[in-house]
Amino acid sequence: MRAIAPRFPAFSPWAVLEARRGRHVGIGASTRAFLRRRRRRRRRRRPRRASRNRCVDTCDASAAARSNVRRPKHSRQPTAGGARPASSKARAHLPNTAGRQPATGSAPRFRCCAATARPSLRAACARDPDTPPLFTKQDRFHNRCAVRERAACPSVQACRMRRTGMGELADESRIFLSTLQPERRERRLAMTAVALSVVLFATLAPFVRIQMPQVWAFIPIYQSAIVICDLITAGLLLGQFGILRTTSLVVLAGGYLFTAFMASVHMLTFPGLFLPSGLLDAGPQTTAWLYMFWHSGFPLCVALYTLVSRRERGAPLYTGRLAFPVGVCIGTALVATGVFAALATSGRELLPAIMDNHHYTPLMRGVVTTVWLMTLGALILLASRRPHSVLDLWLIVVLCAWLLDIALSAVLNHGRFDLGFYAGRIYGLVASSFVLLALLLENGKLYARTVHALQGERIERRRVQEKTVRLNEANELLEQRVAERTSELQTANDELRREIVERERAEEALARSREELREIAAISSTAREQERGRIARELHDELAQTLAMLRLDLERVSTTGNELAGRFTEMRGLLDGAVAATRRIASDLRPLMLDDLGLVPAIQWLVQAFQQRHGIGCTLIVDPPELDLVEPQASTTFRILQESLTNVGRHARASHVDIRLIADDREVMLSVRDNGVGFDTENPRKPNSFGLVGLRERAYLVQGTLSVQTAPGRGTAIEVHIPLVRPHELTVLQSGELRE
Repeated sequence: MRAIAPRFPAFSPWAVLEARRGRHVGIGASTRAFLRRRRRRRRRRRPRRASRNRCVDTCDASAAARSNVRRPKHSRQPTAGGARPASSKARAHLPNTAGRQPATGSAPRFRCCAATARPSLRAACARDPDTPPLFTKQDRFHNRCAVRERAACPSVQACRMRRTGMGELADESRIFLSTLQPERRERRLAMTAVALSVVLFATLAPFVRIQMPQVWAFIPIYQSAIVICDLITAGLLLGQFGILRTTSLVVLAGGYLFTAFMASVHMLTFPGLFLPSGLLDAGPQTTAWLYMFWHSGFPLCVALYTLVSRRERGAPLYTGRLAFPVGVCIGTALVATGVFAALATSGRELLPAIMDNHHYTPLMRGVVTTVWLMTLGALILLASRRPHSVLDLWLIVVLCAWLLDIALSAVLNHGRFDLGFYAGRIYGLVASSFVLLALLLENGKLYARTVHALQGERIERRRVQEKTVRLNEANELLEQRVAERTSELQTANDELRREIVERERAEEALARSREELREIAAISSTAREQERGRIARELHDELAQTLAMLRLDLERVSTTGNELAGRFTEMRGLLDGAVAATRRIASDLRPLMLDDLGLVPAIQWLVQAFQQRHGIGCTLIVDPPELDLVEPQASTTFRILQESLTNVGRHARASHVDIRLIADDREVMLSVRDNGVGFDTENPRKPNSFGLVGLRERAYLVQGTLSVQTAPGRGTAIEVHIPLVRPHELTVLQSGELRE
């Protein structure tokens, strides 16, 4: 079965709350339409406002601001059988709440100050007009109390100073009437003033023609009060212009100056006050026309102020000297007053008569109606300007009072010194006081803010001084530690520098000793080669020749017996073996072909002998074919090739060897590559095995380099690069001596 929703009265809080949540429970179509129209009106009426800046302080006064904020009764009701608690969308608008707990009687605590509670709520309601009210009147009263407590706290003032800058006021738009947007309280106050004026006007309108006693002191008192009020207002507006640099304020100040000057001239020319016809050579029509010029000039200045302020939106501010616009303002007001005063006094014959003694003529109705319509047009023009500032709001009130002033003192009455005459001038005095009072209150607030700012600045300065003392102490301690650490690092750096110098010297000494060892080894190798060559030549030239001659002698000896013939045959065989061994030993010690024919023939003989001895195919490439090297490069190249082929024959089990000997202008490259079994270079070397070590040592002795590329199953490639000897370089002679 479908649950039956509870029904509430059409306009009860429960029905409104449910309707805002989209649950139209127990209400009809007319009520829903009424709620929709009210939401639309609220959207149009309440423009969106950005939430104010928030701060989190730790002062004692802010403890009251962090108290529990109570919800309305409907948000504390249990959910079973009744309305739901506040929705998550409504709870999301709560500013800085400590947790989103459901509304079951315990409300969350605000972490922000109470001063931000109402602005945050307003901003939330402006973002979402469907949000139900979260605060009651009693809650707002508690918030205002907390705001007052926070305003008296120096820590809050210091926090404001930190937000706004040291000694600078925060935001000009939150200080001056010409830029401050009115709040609801100010709008209500202005509407109340207009409503009271209209009610009082409606009360006095039937009696405006009642003749009153002629109180001549009323005129100078009233005119002097207007002059003082308008002059003070103009001065305050010019002072704001000096700060904000907006030209519209100069125009409005000029209007108030014109009003003050015209009121002074009007008082001096009033008939019967100082002279029967008035001062300044006034006539019977002078005062009336000055009143018309006076009451038509101020609305024109207000209309010009509205037009100029519209053009100033987004335009650059005035950046010149302040004396020029202020002088133009005062001069224009004086010139206009002088022109109208001259026209009403000296040129009074040019103006029609609008006064008959103390009563109005029929033409007066048309003139005063024109002035009244000019004031009404200025009011409409100012009211159509959006958005309004607080100054615009009070100017609207002034123009409303101005309209009532003209209506009472010039439209509805029939002459001077009747009830309308007095009531209208009182309206004019009140109208000139509205903006003055607002500016004075503004100056009072500005002075209070300045005092609070200075107090916060002193507090902040004291805190800065305390922090500066602590920072200086910490800085001294840090400098002391840095000095100690720097001294330690300097000492360590000096020791490290000495170690580096000593190490460099040791490395230089090691390099010199290594070079000397290389030179000694080169000399020793050269001497050994020379000694081997000498021994091989002696074996070849002496011992081998001697053995050969001995064999020839044995062949000349005649033998008769078979026994002696056998012995001679054995002796010849032994001699042949001794000759062959002598020749082989001589060749192993030093191949005479290397000294007699050169490097290339010696290498060709070595390769042929290797092929005959081991049966491994060889490919020899020599470029250029007539290559010939000097000692010790020739001997080193030959010995490296000889030892490489010996290692191939012993260990490689190869079937082919590729030999390349290529030379250019700078170096000689010898490459020996086989297709044998290869080996692993990372395996440890066998004891008493110095094959590769010997090859590297031989290459090192002639400043050459040797590289080996091999892997198990992929053969071995040995590549040697030996630099060529220049004539001016170090040359190793066969005698073993060094010559540069």
